[in-house]
Amino acid sequence: EILVLLDADMLLPRSFLRTLDEQYRKEMYECVLVGQMLGYDCDEEVTEDHLLPYEYYRERHLASNCREGLNFDSRWTSKRKLPWSLCFSALMVISKTLIASHELFFDQTFKGWGGEDLEWGYRIHRSGISIVLADDLWGIHVPHSRDVRKNHFERDLNYARFLAKWPCFEVELVTCFGDPSA
Repeated sequence: EILVLLDADMLLPRSFLRTLDEQYRKEMYECVLVGQMLGYDCDEEVTEDHLLPYEYYRERHLASNCREGLNFDSRWTSKRKLPWSLCFSALMVISKTLIASHELFFDQTFKGWGGEDLEWGYRIHRSGISIVLADDLWGIHVPHSRDVRKNHFERDLNYARFLAKWPCFEVELVTCFGDPSA
């Protein structure tokens, strides 16, 4: 009934599903929940020497549900004027009923890294579904090798596709200034 969208490189604390059920039971059927993605910076080049083993995350954070020592999610410091621009599918919750009734399927014409989830968030917003930033839902983005220049090039191509598909002021703001900054 409920879909939890996660990037393949996300780790969840043991309490995640319990927190979802106990604190967001009503919202997970009526809204889209966006959880915090900790330990992530899309502008940070990651090389092999920065990578830690899974056991480090399990013992330090996941087993004890502890966020201490993880960087914050920059979306939680934005003014949230355009909540749809904070929809990163790395950690989102939506009901299958909302997806089906509003035909909210991913546009698979987007290629490479970035932008496809923001376009999806924009369509969620246009459908009238509330977007809730769920403070108590969080996961860890496990660092992996990242070519920032390549990712930003692909994102810019996807942003151009996004703006061509939805040519309006809000989309132009996000594609020009970035998601949390807009």
